[in-house]
Amino acid sequence: FIERQAGNAEAHENLGRCLQNLNQPADALAEYRAAEAAGGANAFLFGAMGIVEEAFGHMNEAKRHFDRAVEADPESAAAWSNLGAALQRLGDTAHASRCLDKAIALDPDYSMAHANLGWILRDQHRLDEAIVASRRALAAEPGLAIAYANLGSALMIQTRQTEAFEAYAKALELDPGNEATWSSYLFALNYRDDLTPAEVVRAHRDWGARIAGFEYLAAEAQHREPDWRLVIGYVSPDFRDHPVGLLVEPIIAHHDRVRFEVRCYSHGTQVDATTWRIRAAADAWVETGDLDDAAAAQRIHADGVDILVDL
Repeated sequence: FIERQAGNAEAHENLGRCLQNLNQPADALAEYRAAEAAGGANAFLFGAMGIVEEAFGHMNEAKRHFDRAVEADPESAAAWSNLGAALQRLGDTAHASRCLDKAIALDPDYSMAHANLGWILRDQHRLDEAIVASRRALAAEPGLAIAYANLGSALMIQTRQTEAFEAYAKALELDPGNEATWSSYLFALNYRDDLTPAEVVRAHRDWGARIAGFEYLAAEAQHREPDWRLVIGYVSPDFRDHPVGLLVEPIIAHHDRVRFEVRCYSHGTQVDATTWRIRAAADAWVETGDLDDAAAAQRIHADGVDILVDL
């Protein structure tokens, strides 16, 4: 059918929807691009392209599409909510909050807008408000896994471990393959006083066994001269005012630059004064947020990194 309708934007868009629902994002994106080339220009199309790009970690490209979705339909709560979420990941919290407020004003029952707002409020440590926003999302859509995950995170920070654990468990019941929620759930287990250390370890090992089938990216060995400076790479989303950033900052600053070259690979979305200090202390700073795993690995190998530290 598509061969007969090669210039039909709607046909390509509909096929893209099907492929996206079948979890074939690369093929879906190709069809969305074909729809755009055929003259498609609507909020759903731009929003769908943004969602796929976001899933690939291409946040700047995702934001560009969400901007176009808002321009195509300024009355779309979904478009404003998606733009707000992208802006939050890119570190523009103030603008993100305004977009989500706009989405909620357009549709007070739009669950994802409340869920995204809860995420922002949590990151701002406005925890009571984050909990309210997450519960509003769940009132509008009781099966929204991300709202339970956000709720669990805010409760965890408030040291309400039992409630947090219950929220994480519900999120995993609804979305059992979500690795970020699994990480939060396993972290919460460490604070359960009704579990033995052996039970906590077993839960972590069980999850490790489930994800152990990833493929290693092969790389050729680096051949160095005897007096070559060793290249050390640090990879993290947390080069900021965060325990990881605060702990690694003096290490990066005090490496012996005669013997070592220090490169930082950042895939974080939040930028603050700590970020700029770490960036200034490193020999090189590379933003990897828009790269997929393979592209990031290729960049790191091309940079000649000898030792890579995952933070």
